[in-house]
Amino acid sequence: MRLLRFLSVMTLIIFVEGCSAQNADLSVDEIISRMTTTYSTASSYQDSGTIVVLKDSRALEGRELISLLVASDFEREERVTFNFSFRRPDHLKFEWKNKQSRVNRESVVWSNSKGAFSWGTDFDEPDASFIFDKEKDLKWAIDEETRGSMGVGDILYATLGGSKESYSFSKLTNSRVIRTETLSGKACYVILGNIGNEPWVLWIDIETFVLRRFRTTIATGSFGDAVASGYMPFTVGEFNHNNIVLNESIPDSVFDFKPEMRKGDIDISSYDDDGARPPALPPLPKKPNE
Repeated sequence: MRLLRFLSVMTLIIFVEGCSAQNADLSVDEIISRMTTTYSTASSYQDSGTIVVLKDSRALEGRELISLLVASDFEREERVTFNFSFRRPDHLKFEWKNKQSRVNRESVVWSNSKGAFSWGTDFDEPDASFIFDKEKDLKWAIDEETRGSMGVGDILYATLGGSKESYSFSKLTNSRVIRTETLSGKACYVILGNIGNEPWVLWIDIETFVLRRFRTTIATGSFGDAVASGYMPFTVGEFNHNNIVLNESIPDSVFDFKPEMRKGDIDISSYDDDGARPPALPPLPKKPNE
């Protein structure tokens, strides 16, 4: 019996190593194609993750941006935590928390057989009122109601085939494999390229072709400040995808989210543009210095 177990383990090791050797011969275009196919054909997808940024943007001074993007590590600061679940064609739940915010609750966008919904606030206060709203569709909810998540909801939804063309990894240009690297025990291709004019670095699992990490630049200033100064300050952002699960059944209960309403929260989910107008709403907390 021990011999059989040993032989089984050795067979698995040889199989995995054989797959790795075979996949190592793929071109960068083939790797990206397999990754995009993996996501666009997935019946379901789940992960949890973090977004970290360069702790001190002064580290960019006098150093080439690409050298930081491809570095094995850098001094970091965690900004966002998130959980993402998707079941084709249109069931989704994306929840996140921005650690720079003073708000102590997670924001959520989700969709199910009843429609697309959002739960969040525009105010950066510990006791900010949250609004439970029904959105006109899932794309709108993802595009408009996920501020504060640094775009990770947009990017995941796009990769799964639902949203912004500008985030399509199939549009990667000037790309090349610069090395292989292990993340949490998983061997990955590390690919450098451009989407538009921005450099991106992708860590793609050699065996499953899921995206386990990517880095790019993140704007840190406002649009108004950029117009006034002619310069948009930025930093390096790293998006880490953990606990990835593909093509497994996700129960309806995951997508049937019901917000925990607290005093001061507002539910306008039962009203729409063609229906009755909502009752007079209580005053929302004002922003500081307003």
